[in-house]
Amino acid sequence: MAWPLLSVPASRAPRRRATSSPATRSGDWFDYVENPGGTWLGIADAIGNGAAAAALGAIALGAFRAARRSDDDLRHIVASMHDTLAHVGGANDSVAVTIARWHGASSHLTWISCGNPRPMRIDAAGALEVLGSQSPPLGTPEAHTFTVEQIRVLPGERIILASDGVTGRPARDGTPLGTEGIRHAAANVAPTAAAETVKAIEDAVRHASSEPLEDDATLIVLAPVDTPAP
Repeated sequence: MAWPLLSVPASRAPRRRATSSPATRSGDWFDYVENPGGTWLGIADAIGNGAAAAALGAIALGAFRAARRSDDDLRHIVASMHDTLAHVGGANDSVAVTIARWHGASSHLTWISCGNPRPMRIDAAGALEVLGSQSPPLGTPEAHTFTVEQIRVLPGERIILASDGVTGRPARDGTPLGTEGIRHAAANVAPTAAAETVKAIEDAVRHASSEPLEDDATLIVLAPVDTPAP
């Protein structure tokens, strides 16, 4: 299980604390790197479980890191990841990803989602919205549009990236935690408190059921704490 977080000031580099390494068991991972032009973020969930999913996730992570070293274009990077997975993976292999770039000075987030997870925004009033569109997961034979989405994150708003180990966590009655469970968990947490938001969602996942987790749960929270530049 991974509980990473980003507490992101709008005008300086993000602060981050994570309780595990970027690559975890199975095929889930998160990754980030700070560059002069912005901070790259990635969250992924490979199909399946065990060693095969872990290997597939590792290939996707390596492709992400290799592509961003030589390219600064979000669409090109995601397309390169897809081409790599399509080349080395099997017919049924795929990885769902959101690859994003955070520009702190303007408080803008740009991203491409392929499959779930998709970014979620909790606004200052506590309402949760799932953002943007999505292409099929990477590595699949379907047509991919790689649509670049963009949003300006205002003070009091939070962006949440969560794998399906979070949203799909079944409660005692069998219903998944879902976006409503995330919204409810974050409702009583200050919007600038990324660490506390992660902890609240983590507690909701843990307490949803007495059964052990069946999937990795990976979570990133962005919470601007400065007023963004116009």
